[in-house]
Amino acid sequence: MMTVSHSQNLGILLNKLERNFNVTKMADFTHLVNFSESRKLPIHRWLNYREGYSPSLVSYFVKQLSPSNFVLDPFCGSGTSLVTSKYSGCNAYGIDTNPIAILASTVKTQSYNTEDILSIQNIIREILSGYIRAKVKAPNFSSINKVFDAEILADLLSLRQMIINLENKIPPHTYNFIFLAWIAILEPLSYTYKEGNGIKYRKKITFSPCINLHESTIESTLAKNLVQQAFIDKCNEMLQDIEQNCEIPSGSVQIIQGSCLEEIDRIENRLDLVIGSPPYANRFDYFEIYKVELWMSGILKSYEEFRERRKKIIRSNLMTSALDDSIVSIPELEYFINLMNPKSATEKRIVIMLRNYFADMYKLYESSYEKLNIGGKMVLVIGNSAYMNTLVPVDLLLATIASKIGFKEIRINVARTLTTSSQQRLNLNAHVDFLRESILEVIK
Repeated sequence: MMTVSHSQNLGILLNKLERNFNVTKMADFTHLVNFSESRKLPIHRWLNYREGYSPSLVSYFVKQLSPSNFVLDPFCGSGTSLVTSKYSGCNAYGIDTNPIAILASTVKTQSYNTEDILSIQNIIREILSGYIRAKVKAPNFSSINKVFDAEILADLLSLRQMIINLENKIPPHTYNFIFLAWIAILEPLSYTYKEGNGIKYRKKITFSPCINLHESTIESTLAKNLVQQAFIDKCNEMLQDIEQNCEIPSGSVQIIQGSCLEEIDRIENRLDLVIGSPPYANRFDYFEIYKVELWMSGILKSYEEFRERRKKIIRSNLMTSALDDSIVSIPELEYFINLMNPKSATEKRIVIMLRNYFADMYKLYESSYEKLNIGGKMVLVIGNSAYMNTLVPVDLLLATIASKIGFKEIRINVARTLTTSSQQRLNLNAHVDFLRESILEVIK
C-alpha cells in the first residue's frame, strides 16, 4: 500500500479548506498592506510604525460607508485607520495595548486650529532657547548604552525632561503633540532600526537635517546640537501638516487603551466597519519591538510592568501564557497541528501559541459580530505562517471561524506572497504560494 507523504497530506488539507471560500489574487492590494506609503503622507508620517498599512487600503473600504457611520480598528497602532476615517467624515474607535500607539493615534486625530499652531511654535521656541544639558538618570533599560551615543543620549534625556516639566502647565493636546515629536526622533538618532522579528543594530545613525522648510516654522538656528535639530525638523513637519488640515471637516474619534478582547463589548455604538491588522501568528513580539520608545519615554519603569503590559496583546509569540483549557476547540487548526510532530520544548510552545492565538482571534470575531450592524463589514490584514515544515493557513482558518460565527460573503483577497528563507521555501515545496499576506473580508 502506498503511504501518503507529509507534503501530500498538507496539500490535501490546504486545497480542501480553500475550496470553501472565494480566494482571489488582488495585485492592486500588493503595496497597500505595509507602511511604506504612509512614510510620505502628511500626518501619517509623524511616527515610523513598521506594522502599519496604507491609508489607501482604509479609504478603499471607508468610501463604501456613509458619513457619520462608525468604524473600529481593534489594533489601531499609529492611527492609520482612525485618521483616514476621521477625514472621510466617519466616526471612529481605536483600541491598542501599546501606550506609544495610543499617544500617536491621539495626537494624529486631534483637531487643531491656528491658535494651537502658534502656541506650539512659541512653546518649542521657549524650550530650545532655555535649553541646558542637565544630568538626567537614564532609564532602567539594560541595552541603553548600546542603543545611543553617549552625547546624544544626554541631550535626548535633557530635552525630554524640559518637555515633561511642562506637562501640567500647558494644554494636554499641546503637550502630547510636543512629546510625540520627541519620541519620533528616537529611532533616527539611535543605532537601532525595526526589522523582521525585532530590533536590529547599525553602525551609524540615519538622521540628516531637513533643508526644505516652510517659512512659518521653527527656525533651525535655534538648534544647539543634533538632537535639537532633529526635534525642530520633526516639529516643523508636524506643524506644516496640521496647518494644511486644520480646517477640514471631520468625524469624531475615541481611542481606548487596553485589549480589544475586553474593550469591544464596552463600545456604546453599533459598528458599520471593523478594520485592522492583528499580530500575525509568527512568534514576533510586537511589544518588544517598541521597547526603546517605551523605556526612553518613561512610560515603562520596570521589567515587571513590561511583562504585565505584554500579557494583554493577542497571543502571537512564545511569551504567551500556558494553554487555557477553556478555549474554543478549532478542529481545522488541529488538522495542521497533527502534521507538525513537535519534539523540542520550543516546538511544543509553538503549538500552544497557535492554539491560544486562534482562540483569541475567535473571541475577536465573536465580539465584532455582536457589535456590527446587519450588513456591516469586518476587514483584517492577515499573514500566514509555517512551522515544522507545515504551513498554517491563517487566512483560511480565520475565514472558517468567521463562517462558524455567522458571517457571510467571505472573501480572501490575496495581496502578495510573503518572503521566506530558501530553506523554508524548499521545505514547503509545492505549497509555498500559501505563505501569503491576505485581506480577509466578511459581512454580517
